[in-house]
Formats: sequence, structure tokens, C-alpha cells
Amino acid sequence: MLCREDLEITNISVLNPNVDIAEITLGTEIGGISMDRKIETGNAIALQQGTLINPTIILHDYNFVDQFFYTTTVYIMIEYKAQGTSYATILETNFRTRPDFFEIAASLHEDINFLPYYYDYLIPVNEVMRGE
Repeated sequence: MLCREDLEITNISVLNPNVDIAEITLGTEIGGISMDRKIETGNAIALQQGTLINPTIILHDYNFVDQFFYTTTVYIMIEYKAQGTSYATILETNFRTRPDFFEIAASLHEDINFLPYYYDYLIPVNEVMRGE
């Protein structure tokens, strides 16, 4: 996204029920200088005209838990002020699970529940790798 005028992002939120923001990283670039910074929801961020914005938002979707096939549309609202007036824009993004052939075969033909692998094993491993 491109800032067409000086503005201040005042809040980023998710409109879906049972979906929380885990982390927001705001990538910005202006005048050939780029920077990534983690921000907290509710903290205002001032941006200059001409700034390119690339938000990366990590979500926790509690509707996804224990779902083998899952599709959702997530609505993210970005609230901002420009020239003293408040505005909001809504970003829409779609997610779906994509089990591979072996996961489908294990689930349907062998009655193997592999979902705990993703949240009992993979999530703790990723947290350790990130130093959490």
C-alpha cells in the first residue's frame, strides 16, 4: 500500500469472531530506506506521504482447531487519521487448509488423526526456533 498523504495508523483489528492478532510487523519503505517493526494493536504509527506499507499480520484462528478441511475469509480493519479526519479500510483475505495426498489417505483410509502433530508438536518446535 502507498501513503498518498501524511497519515497516522491508529489501530489494526480483526472483525471475525474467534480470531485474534498474535503479531503485527509493519514493513515500511521511503526514499530507498526500508524498515520492519513490530507494533502493538492500539499504538499509533505516523507515516509520511510516499511511504510504501507492507503489513504482516499473524493470526490465531480458534475456529480452525481440530478441523481437517477448513476455509475462511478474514476481515482486517486498518483505522487511520489523515488531516485530522478518521478513516478505516478493510482488507479481505482467504485461507484454507490444504492437506496433501498422504494426509488425506491416512485420515480417510487408515483412520489416523494427524492433526495433533501440527499443534502439539509443530507449534512448540517453532516457538523454540524463534526463541520464545
